[in-house]
Amino acid sequence: MDNLKVMLQDIVGKENVSDDDFERVCYSRGANADIPREPLIIARPRNKEHISEIVKTASRLNVPVLSWGGATNVVGAFSRGCIVVDLTGLDKKIDIDEESLTVTATANVTWTQLLHELNQKGWTTGPSGHAGVSSTLGGGVALCCNGPLSARYGVIGDQIVGVEVVLPSGEIVRTGSGAYPNAGNFIRYAWGSDLTGLFLGSHGIFGIVTEVTLKIDMLPESTENLPFDFTDIEKLSRAIHDIQKRRMRTVEWIMFVLMGNIPIDEDTRFILGVTLSGDKEEVDYATKVVNEICSNGGTPGGLASMLVEEKVTGRTMFSGTKIMGNYMMVMPLCSCIPPLRMPALVKAYGETIEELQLREYDVLPTFNGHACQTTVVASPVLYYNQSDEKSHAKALEAAPKITERLAQEVGFTPHYIGRTKNSPESMWKLEVYYELLKSIKKALDPNNIMNPGQLFMPSY
Repeated sequence: MDNLKVMLQDIVGKENVSDDDFERVCYSRGANADIPREPLIIARPRNKEHISEIVKTASRLNVPVLSWGGATNVVGAFSRGCIVVDLTGLDKKIDIDEESLTVTATANVTWTQLLHELNQKGWTTGPSGHAGVSSTLGGGVALCCNGPLSARYGVIGDQIVGVEVVLPSGEIVRTGSGAYPNAGNFIRYAWGSDLTGLFLGSHGIFGIVTEVTLKIDMLPESTENLPFDFTDIEKLSRAIHDIQKRRMRTVEWIMFVLMGNIPIDEDTRFILGVTLSGDKEEVDYATKVVNEICSNGGTPGGLASMLVEEKVTGRTMFSGTKIMGNYMMVMPLCSCIPPLRMPALVKAYGETIEELQLREYDVLPTFNGHACQTTVVASPVLYYNQSDEKSHAKALEAAPKITERLAQEVGFTPHYIGRTKNSPESMWKLEVYYELLKSIKKALDPNNIMNPGQLFMPSY
């Protein structure tokens, strides 16, 4: 351990290495319900060359490595006894290229910082991280996140042009057109296979992302927020599907929240918020279309007024965060599904809640979500009592069981996974797909140092 500490200090300086007990506890988990896993030591590099040398050192000593950004991870992704590579101290860069309509930024830039810089010059980008104030671009790549604007742009991976990554060998690679010297970052699909996709949603098992290049778009001229109440989830699902199938570019954000009980009963309500943006004429036309669609089962306003309009990504949009409360920790089981399957999803979710007897353990289920182009990211959510160890344990036990059942019965498909929401059995059922992932992992990382155990990858 002392030898490792000295070696890391030689790379990044004494002031940027710590094995203090208090600091190790602070780096033991993110914003999730998982059991804390204390790292061995923390290193704070200033540039990609530092990261490369840290990874080379870890490989020689066979010590696990975990990259650290905004600590907003909600799915459980941390390894015990590892070197935490804290990227927050990297020299920040935001390079807006109006010629190629891209922005390139270091992985430690937060989505809030990126969008502020873009908005100042009249630009924006696609969906940002869920926790915009502190979540980082690097984390967004590792998770393949989605969020505001997903109805228009999809998950963040659909906006990424290329990435720069430190591989487990310590080598540094760029993907897309940026792989060629002096070509610049302007197109993702270049030079053969799409290697960018390898790192999207990888949870850091293939390398440490140091830079991200994304597409940019002009800020809209006009924005309109439309709230609706629904009493029937069948009609809510149909309304979302009917909006999506028209593929109107003006529809940038569709979110919904269940108000009431799971399993649903006669008092349960669903509220829907639709945000439109674009040229005024386009927004006016889309407003008419959305109102006509939602008139079949939906009522303007009402409980939907509880959807709080907030400044998000440079304009006022619907946010459902405030109506959930903050008195209990949250465990989201977000996954993608076609909107017309939502009634079956909610039914299976309610049945599972009853079978697991979660309310007896003070575990409270809710349900919300948002549209992501032609799918929805549906979010069964468990709140547990922070002061009750049994409640915490029951929530941790129940989460993967719920995800597994919903996957089996209705094809609930995660775009990110983790220890707090999935079980190893879920990955094993992927069979050849899972074996291919393991083969790639072993080829790139023969010593299994990059966040071992994540994606339920076995030790070699």
